[in-house]
Amino acid sequence: MKTFPILYLFYFLRKRDLKVFAGGVTGALTSGAISIYVFGWELNRTYLLQVMPSALLGEGSDPYNLQAASLSSLLHRFFIYEP
Repeated sequence: MKTFPILYLFYFLRKRDLKVFAGGVTGALTSGAISIYVFGWELNRTYLLQVMPSALLGEGSDPYNLQAASLSSLLHRFFIYEP
């Protein structure tokens, strides 16, 4: 799940394009409802409380994987804490 599209919602809200904003919110709520219907509440709760926080911190991928060539993985590798 990408969290970047949330910024688009704020952009359209700021531009006062309420039709597009309402469509984005409706789409997000509909996809969430379909996910709960298909997979159940317990799996979605586990995803939101255990998987999503670590992914937002950049811990979703192996920092030592050299095949992951992106700016975020490079910055994560530079600033990883090594005890």
